[in-house]
Amino acid sequence: MADFLAAVNEAGGHVAFVTNRADTEQLATENNLAALGLKRGEDFRVLLTRARPDGLSAKDARYDVVPAMLVAQGYADVEVIAYLGDNVGDKPASPGAWSFFCIDQGAMYGEPCAAVPGPGR
Repeated sequence: MADFLAAVNEAGGHVAFVTNRADTEQLATENNLAALGLKRGEDFRVLLTRARPDGLSAKDARYDVVPAMLVAQGYADVEVIAYLGDNVGDKPASPGAWSFFCIDQGAMYGEPCAAVPGPGR
């Protein structure tokens, strides 16, 4: 992951993490990223968690906030070109001029990226 983030940053892009972890886990999430050598302000710019952990897991409202958060940090003219997720539910509902890449994590969360061959499929 560090190589991917470095490539995005070297190309002049910015990384924002939008997770379904609860707001109460924000610090722990940031510490976990730091333990992997990933630091806010260097490797990524934004980390958004979910205010209501028992509520809807849709990320669209948080996706919509990311460009404004980057502008507030001094990064003008922000354009989202890609979203990455670990299940098909991470794909934004609104169409746009962006790409979505699904990186399957073995169906640990939500609907898997691709159907796994097996009985009944």
